[in-house]
Formats: sequence, C-alpha cells, structure tokens
Amino acid sequence: LASGSAHPELTQATADYMGVKVWDVVHRQHADGELYVHYKKTIRGKDVFIMQPHVAADGRSPQDAIFEHYLLIDAARRASANSITAVAPLYGYGRSDRKVEGREPIGAALNSYLLEKAGVNRIVSVELHSAQVQGAFPGPFDQLTAGPVLCEELIKTHIQGKDLDKFLVVSPDLGGVKIAERYADELQLPWVPMFKKRDPKGSDRVTRSNITVPEADGRICFLPDDLIATGGTLVSAATILKESGAEKVIAVATHGTFSDSTFTNLRQDVIDEVVITDTVPMRYAQERLDHKLRVVSVAPPIGQAIIEIATGGSVSKLFGGHNHS
Repeated sequence: LASGSAHPELTQATADYMGVKVWDVVHRQHADGELYVHYKKTIRGKDVFIMQPHVAADGRSPQDAIFEHYLLIDAARRASANSITAVAPLYGYGRSDRKVEGREPIGAALNSYLLEKAGVNRIVSVELHSAQVQGAFPGPFDQLTAGPVLCEELIKTHIQGKDLDKFLVVSPDLGGVKIAERYADELQLPWVPMFKKRDPKGSDRVTRSNITVPEADGRICFLPDDLIATGGTLVSAATILKESGAEKVIAVATHGTFSDSTFTNLRQDVIDEVVITDTVPMRYAQERLDHKLRVVSVAPPIGQAIIEIATGGSVSKLFGGHNHS
C-alpha cells in the first residue's frame, strides 16, 4: 500500500485498519515545479495498491495530484510489480462524464485512458459522480460507497432512540434520487425529491420549482449528495426546507472539494450541520466550519475492499450490491 502526497493521512488510516505498513516512498518537487517519486524498497512481484485522491492539496492543483498518481504507477510498472491498483478515493474529472456541448472533452474517460497507459490493472474509487465512468476503463473498476459509514454516523448521532417519523430524507435534485433512495432504505425513513435547474448565465446559480415541501414540517431533514463543490444546491434546498417548517437540515456528502465560496454558503443558518467523509483532506474545512462539520472516515471500507481484492474475495458483497448505481 503506497501513498501519493495529496492525502497521506487517509492512506495511513487505511493501513492501520488493514494492519499493514505504508510503503516507503520519496515525494519531491523540483525547483521548476516538476514532481518526482521513488520507491525506497523493492516492489518486484508484489501486488501494489497506490492511493491518491485527485484533488487540490497543500497549494498544488488537482492536475498535480493526478500526474503524481501516474508517476507512482509508472514507477511501479517499471519496477516489475505483479499488479497495480490505482485507489482514487475522489476520481479526477469524474463530473466530466459526457459532452454537454459540441467540441468538449470527456475528462473522466481521458483520465481512465491515461491510468491504463501508465500501467494500471484495476481502479478503485468511492462514490463516482456517474457510475458509467467505469465503462471507460477496460479492466476492473470498483466503485465503493460511503453510504453505510455515513448512515451509521447519522444513526449514532441523530436517529438512535428517537421516533423515525421525526426524520425525512430529501433529494436536493433529480440527479440525487438514487442516492436519496439508498439512504432512505438504509435508515428506514421516507424520502421526497426536490427539483432545480441551472441558470444558463452561471452554473453555480440554481433556481427551484418547489415553493414548499410540506413533508418537511417539524422534521429533521437529511440532504444527501455525492459531492459538495460550491454548496449552492444544498443551500437553495435547505432554504426551502426551513421555510417549509423543517426543524433542522443536515447536509450529508461523500466528497467535499470546498472553496471559499462554499464555506460562505455552508455557514448560512439554513444548514445546521454538514456530515462528510475524508476522501479528501478536511483539515482546512474543519478550521473554517468548526462544530458545523462532522467528518467520517472511509478508511474501513477502502481497507476492506483492498483486502477482498488482494485475497480474491468479493467487493460487491461489502455493500450489498448498492455500489453498482
């Protein structure tokens, strides 16, 4: 199990869960900005799992994280590794899964192509924005889901010992319906959809056709999503839920690629709490959101998936088949 430099804390937590050590790798950045990696011990004949979320971290861009992943893969291939699995908790360019207009790239497919060319035999990721991204890679591509660990946290901190009629799962848009259904099924709660459309003058501007959500009155509402980027979708949904009489609105997501505008949005009173995983570093977000942010680790499901892959087991059985949509 080797780590890129974007999020070594998650790799270490995964290694601790598995009871193994993180392989010793040198990471450097040359004076001209180019990246350098080097495995300090032999990996000849070994099954190598290289973990790196494709995210901006420590002043570097997502492209730096992605290219460092390629370098680690290329080095392992040239060092005669038996097999190479790229573990990308957040998969780079995952939202670029189709052409919306003519003359656009499909970044998710390109990333898969370049991972393959670098030498990857298998890819593991968590909660893809679009499951069909798996089809761009010719080998096994395992999508894990953070739903079980997030639901466990919601049960422990909010639901346990209380009347289930007090809670409601709300999909913030039609794209999140499947996620909302999974959460509602896992938590044994009712759910309702909301509707939005993007303003053509700015994709971060959201308009709603919902005036009220009567089912939210007097309830604690969970707003699940796969990723929080700007937070605009969640805030617009939460505003309507609070106006509909919701007691609390709790945003729940797997990935958080937060910007300064995201923190401004999430600090608004309509959002009472944000529950998110550590697929990407959360240190800065915790400083900015303080008690409003609750972070849940995905090290256990990633670690268990790696164990299943390494021992010829089943990844699907870990999630009851819910990792295929």
